[in-house]
Amino acid sequence: MEPNLVTAYLCLVACFILFYIRPHTPQNVREPPLIATPIPFLTPLFGFAKMKVKYLVELRNKYQHAIYTLRLPFQKIYVVNSPQLISAIERFKPFRFLDISVEAMIRICGISKEARKILRAKLDGVGDDVGLAYSLFKGVHNGLSQGKDVDSLTRTAIRLLAPLEHTSLPERRLETGLYDLIFLILIPATTDAVYGPFNPFRDPAIRDSYRVFENGFGGLIFGLLPSLTARGALRARDRIVFAFEKYYTNSYHLEASQLIQSLFSIYTAHGLQVAEIAKLEITTACVALLSNTLPGAFWLIYHIYSDQEILEKCRAEVEECVIRRYYDDETTTPIRLLKMSQFKEKTPMLHAVWSETLRVHSGTISTRYVASDTILDSQYLVKKGSIVMIPTPVVHTDDRWGPNPPLFNHQRWLQTDGKLPALRAFGGGSTLCPGRHYASDVILTLAAMFVMRFEIEAVDGWVEPDTRKAHLGSGVLKPDGDLDVAVKVREKGEGRWDVEFD
Repeated sequence: MEPNLVTAYLCLVACFILFYIRPHTPQNVREPPLIATPIPFLTPLFGFAKMKVKYLVELRNKYQHAIYTLRLPFQKIYVVNSPQLISAIERFKPFRFLDISVEAMIRICGISKEARKILRAKLDGVGDDVGLAYSLFKGVHNGLSQGKDVDSLTRTAIRLLAPLEHTSLPERRLETGLYDLIFLILIPATTDAVYGPFNPFRDPAIRDSYRVFENGFGGLIFGLLPSLTARGALRARDRIVFAFEKYYTNSYHLEASQLIQSLFSIYTAHGLQVAEIAKLEITTACVALLSNTLPGAFWLIYHIYSDQEILEKCRAEVEECVIRRYYDDETTTPIRLLKMSQFKEKTPMLHAVWSETLRVHSGTISTRYVASDTILDSQYLVKKGSIVMIPTPVVHTDDRWGPNPPLFNHQRWLQTDGKLPALRAFGGGSTLCPGRHYASDVILTLAAMFVMRFEIEAVDGWVEPDTRKAHLGSGVLKPDGDLDVAVKVREKGEGRWDVEFD
């Protein structure tokens, strides 16, 4: 048996012995119903390890509870399936987000003991003297909320993306992986827009390190002894941190986006040194900026090109937003411009496919820490110190979505009359992802440029990749493997392309 597996096995055995013989707090009759498990405490762990977020979908299908209790070692979890209860939770102050977020950041970033103390301080956001985590939360929301700063950031990313300058198609045809192709195009555009001309991700070695980190960072959050079980991700993280330490030491952030400059000011105002700021940048660069954008773009492109009718209709929509313009002083070849002012209004099919992509492929689990005993919806007692989980795949597959909720059907969004529920792919309530507009605009522009410029065929057919290996809690589930495709430039897609903002 592998040494890592031996270590994990012994840890599980020790946990079982400890908690099976340990007297545990009885379940209050007013608490949500407890799911009985064959092996106390450990069955849910095995379920999460094997099925990830789909374990919670399975429990919903089996028990049909609005809310229920799972008992794990050291922790009681309330899983919420009811939209009514979810709305109540998002209105109650005792259900806190930052406590969970901070602990995840600590495990992902590997910051020092002193930095952990600073990050955990004053999480409630009460009064003027707020802590670092709360200040970062507000800083990111302010920087990415709709306004001139995020408009500037989005326009920069789209302008970098539109020419597809990072795509080389020898002899007008390329066989590659679809995820690899999207990675090649999106990484430079999105990270240059955020980090500026000295962007660490311009270094191919750092991009390669991100690929390793991307595949293993779930082990940093949920794994036992990550120094043994997630060594590849840790080494990749160290290389990325070193690059960002150099970036901040040389004050390259002063030429970055306003968001990065504002976050750096928040870090330093709370006493963090560059070495710790570089570690915390992992959550901005690798988690917030890239971890959901790449798989989101992959699934959108997959669903467009795997259905010829969708492809043709999306192509016709985008064509309506394209104009030709000649620049006689440079060339007689026209430049094609995608007019962004018309884009949303004229591309309902493309936007419907994107909405359905988010509905079907989201793995988001919104989590809250229960800060005090609370009666939820006048009937359920939730105990202080417990964790509340709101699994998006459960909410996205209930009967409110019409026939066959688990199946991809973009027509739901074209025949709704405004009656469909709200998507929770980006979370909800006060923790609704502030970068959702930025990410969506960039991904939709990428898709528009693809359908206008490329013909893409799946080498072995459009077989949907599995997502069993995607990390628990992934915002968008990453495909387990890449999809081999053949790409060639369309005749109508040749030449220069750009975007135009009014």
